[in-house]
Amino acid sequence: MRSVGGAWQSLAGGTIDHRITLDTYLGSTEEGGPVLGPDGAIFGIAARGGGRQSLVIPASTVERVVPLLLKSGTVERGWLGVSLHPVALPETLRHEQSQRVGLMVMDVAPGGPAAKAGVLAGDILLAVGGALATRPGKIARQLGAESIGRTLDLTLARAGAIVTSECVIEARGPA
Repeated sequence: MRSVGGAWQSLAGGTIDHRITLDTYLGSTEEGGPVLGPDGAIFGIAARGGGRQSLVIPASTVERVVPLLLKSGTVERGWLGVSLHPVALPETLRHEQSQRVGLMVMDVAPGGPAAKAGVLAGDILLAVGGALATRPGKIARQLGAESIGRTLDLTLARAGAIVTSECVIEARGPA
């Protein structure tokens, strides 16, 4: 092993219990195979990450997720119901002085959580749950399974004014 770290969020919003990187490159036929400890116990599942990085999905993560997959065939994620695109912010619309980018709402899903909260296409999302909205992936990583049912404050720029709204995160329905 090259390194072991704390829990982290995958790009899809799932929580992985530990960030474990291997000191070897995985070929495509090795991905998904077991990673064994010195005593022969299964440590986790081998996975390829970005930049030729070799990762281990810990056994604890697998044990937590497999029952959900067996029960419903999926792991639910929270859903805001918007399409977002980064845009530069003028000084007058910055939620915090250091924030130079916001996320313009390009589309709002009818009946989705954001629509119910009054979000409109053309609004600029400045913060979600207190975290600055600077990249769509940053927002998506806040919407893991544990976010479903939680109320998040949305800070938006609309027609030159800063407005707030509360949004109850829902599970995304079938696509």
